[in-house]
Amino acid sequence: MVGRDVGGDCSILLGIFPALRRHLGSAGLWFVDGHPDYLDGRSSDTGETADMELAVR
Repeated sequence: MVGRDVGGDCSILLGIFPALRRHLGSAGLWFVDGHPDYLDGRSSDTGETADMELAVR
């Protein structure tokens, strides 16, 4: 099974990726973006969720 998601705001991964793991067990992520999205609340200049979705475990 191959799933795809094409979205506008990066924060949609916060719901999509956990759901994929719950339904498929193991899931991978191929991620292309214009800026790093692995910041945490302290290091993000904006505090936007779109800066942090890859930092959430």
